[in-house]
Amino acid sequence: MKLWLSILSLLFILGCKNSEEIERYEIFNTVLKNKVSTYGIMANYLPYDRHYSENERKKIAEKIIDSLTKSKSLTYFLDHKLSILDTLNPADEFFVKRPILVEYRPTYSKNKIDFSKIKNLEIARRLEDPTEIDENEKKPTYLGSYDLSEPVFISKEKVIIRYQHYCGSKCGLGLLLYLKKVNGEWKIVEEKMIWIS
Repeated sequence: MKLWLSILSLLFILGCKNSEEIERYEIFNTVLKNKVSTYGIMANYLPYDRHYSENERKKIAEKIIDSLTKSKSLTYFLDHKLSILDTLNPADEFFVKRPILVEYRPTYSKNKIDFSKIKNLEIARRLEDPTEIDENEKKPTYLGSYDLSEPVFISKEKVIIRYQHYCGSKCGLGLLLYLKKVNGEWKIVEEKMIWIS
């Protein structure tokens, strides 16, 4: 009897771990699908030779994004390391006085992203290595590098994850994303900017 209980317990634990792994990759894929974008390169494509209304600028941007996406030339890099989200200090930053310096020193998870479980994106192809960003390039197609934190499960259907995008020396964005499982699918329901450059 004890043997059967031990076997059942082991099967239950393995089933839970497998289920959690599936959820993690559904979350990663949801974040990448929704957040990998032309954010960092649009300024290089938008014309500044005359004044455009907000509506005209929006239409031009949509046309450029559509053209870039159809070109299949866009690429991005995803770091295989997962940082551990410190919810008490979301940016993992500390300040050193004299001279004033902000350092980003994340703690990394033992887990690494298994790229065989990352879905291909419609917008861009994932590169194995990051590309150096040339900010003088007139029509760039490299969207930049991205990294993710381990998801922090608030419950089985609610999670927080940090997403960061680096698109140049003065271009980047860090967000805390709140996801909720709705009708069996993870959805980003709220986001909080934690840094921007």
